[in-house]
Amino acid sequence: MKFLFKRIEPLLDWLQNLAIYGVLFLAGWWWRPEGLIRQPYYLGFVVTLPVIATLVIWSLRGFPGLGEALQDQRRFFLLGLALFTLWALCSVVWSRFRDPSLTAAGQFVLVCLFTLTVTCLNTSRQGLIRALGAGLIWQASIVIVQFLRGQPVGLQIIGEFEIRPGGAGLSVVMAEAERLMRPYGLTIHPNVIGGYLAVGLLALSGWLVKDQIRRWQGAVRFVTLAVGLWAICFTFSRSAWGALIGGLGVVIAASFRRGAARINVQRATAAALMGAAVFAGFVIAYGDFVLARTTLSEGETELRSVVEREVFYEIATWMIRDQPIRGVGMGAFAWESWKYLVRTPHPSLRPQNVHNIPLLVTAELGFVGLSLWLFTLISGFWSAWRTTSDPIRVGLMAGSLALFAVGLLDFYPHAIFHFALLSWGCLGLSLQGTPEHQIAPMEQPRL
Repeated sequence: MKFLFKRIEPLLDWLQNLAIYGVLFLAGWWWRPEGLIRQPYYLGFVVTLPVIATLVIWSLRGFPGLGEALQDQRRFFLLGLALFTLWALCSVVWSRFRDPSLTAAGQFVLVCLFTLTVTCLNTSRQGLIRALGAGLIWQASIVIVQFLRGQPVGLQIIGEFEIRPGGAGLSVVMAEAERLMRPYGLTIHPNVIGGYLAVGLLALSGWLVKDQIRRWQGAVRFVTLAVGLWAICFTFSRSAWGALIGGLGVVIAASFRRGAARINVQRATAAALMGAAVFAGFVIAYGDFVLARTTLSEGETELRSVVEREVFYEIATWMIRDQPIRGVGMGAFAWESWKYLVRTPHPSLRPQNVHNIPLLVTAELGFVGLSLWLFTLISGFWSAWRTTSDPIRVGLMAGSLALFAVGLLDFYPHAIFHFALLSWGCLGLSLQGTPEHQIAPMEQPRL
């Protein structure tokens, strides 16, 4: 039996890596085919298949890397993640809305297990960058075509939403009487696809280190970056723009640490000039819309969005005041907000999550949950910052940090299954390998 297992171990390792790449590629894809599981809701997405495959193969292989991870700095991150997940599960007991809470907690259990798995493994850096690069090109191409056409591409069979200019609830950007439809990609909102593009671009920042590549490889890299930059501009997502800029600041700061890979100055300069040219061209072509989007002068659409956010900020503070220790239960915020909306000047608003993850976590899981969530994040990022010198993994760390920063203005990196996988999973991927392995001389990355 052991002999047979040793023979198939390389195959299992290859399949597990392929499943992890699949999660990264599909993380920006809202695809629920007919015939997959309908309940619980999160199991009906295509991205769930490689997640489950990753977990099953890891267990069949005997949980490789778990022992090492529990003996180095990663143990604090994994401990915090386990305790936060356990508290989320416990919150189902006191939630007044058991079904939504059970769904939200079960969803995070799957996110936790996937993050645990990828933290313990040592996945190929080249494979990770290719998966994210392929996902970036795929989604960015759809975003660009949607924006230029002002309508869907025609991929409804694989998850594209039926979005039409003038449709109710459609996200648009306005400048005086002119309207532009913001592209959705294969997600549910332009801000969401903007977050995926930001993570992909930050992960690809590892391409700027000193390594020997052929000319065609360099051309592929710069075309990928250019397409991604154009697409993220077209989303008109302020949170995605801010996440990309902030994440790049993290990447630059990380390059000055002792033992960090040296940045190729010529290549970085070319990338910066290309980025500036893309942004300048975007501003020249759509300057009025950029101004409207960045100065809050869009009129009624933008003002309504601001008012809605302020209302749910206030509702979150009321919930926290009523249940400060244990919260109302994970996933129960929107359901509980019904009874609070009548206290506001806007009782007819549609219940939704508050657009701030720390507030959302505190309202749903109390200050106990917030403390565990903060401990997990701080221990994870502190460990990654101290031990991760590989440029690809630094990019993944920056991408994860960017998504959690977006969480100060939106809730999707926490409440939406795909992006909870992406934000926590990228942090786990940046922690892969023991600290001793990570600070050793690095193999130069290649495309």
